[in-house]
Amino acid sequence: MRVGIVRTDLGPYGIYLSDLESRVQQNFSSHPPGQSRQIHYATDAILESLLINNSKVTVTGNNAAAVFNTAVNNVLRIRATPTDTFAVVAVTAAVGTPKTVIRDDLNAGFAIQGLPFLARVDANILSIDSLPPNNRRGLPGGYLEIDTAANGSTLNIAFNAAWAAAPPAVTGPSVAALRAATFPAPLTIDVSAVTILLLSTYALLTPAQQTALVAAYADGIAPKFTETGYVAMSFSKGVVFKMRQANFQPGGPVEAILPAGVAAVALENDGVTPYI
Repeated sequence: MRVGIVRTDLGPYGIYLSDLESRVQQNFSSHPPGQSRQIHYATDAILESLLINNSKVTVTGNNAAAVFNTAVNNVLRIRATPTDTFAVVAVTAAVGTPKTVIRDDLNAGFAIQGLPFLARVDANILSIDSLPPNNRRGLPGGYLEIDTAANGSTLNIAFNAAWAAAPPAVTGPSVAALRAATFPAPLTIDVSAVTILLLSTYALLTPAQQTALVAAYADGIAPKFTETGYVAMSFSKGVVFKMRQANFQPGGPVEAILPAGVAAVALENDGVTPYI
């Protein structure tokens, strides 16, 4: 089960799920060590933090040859923001350079120059992923741009022949784009893999990268709870139940300073289907 706050007026402390297992409570080995916690509305600051620490952008070529002639075409020009100077990374210059060697040379060059990129090879296809955190680059959603062959980025055609003239420039999602996708309507949260993977070039990531990215975004917006007996009781009769009602009164009737209204939604683990 996932539980996400949909009200924006609950302040920085959110709501404490007090009727779940405490952090010191002993559970069966298959259960977590305690799930009581404070849950919060995903403010812009929280969404920006998710992007800074997790967002990746990717470019993927289409040249499936196992080797490539880098005797002349052995330079990649790449940058991590639209205002950076393009960094120059050279790979092994040889007639039949394996793609794995090109990958390793690129990664060595990225590391030496402090570039937030990682090259990979999947079925002889070269790809480059950006690496979080991106905050030192000033772009929470990530950024990756390759220069043209005319400007000296001659390695482009080892990725894709079309990149010689029109290489990609990819920008990750903004806070506004992430919010629009994951809060598509009032009292609605959607942190499903389908929705998140459409935000940028995430479909080009490896399956493991996709899974980790979706989980990070989803857990930051609508945390996941193991469905123990305590969680089931909270959903049917306790705090989670009350938060989902239109007559929920934040602070209780005595300290009521906020209007009554739905404060949270409960979702299946897929991040979009209402939990029932």
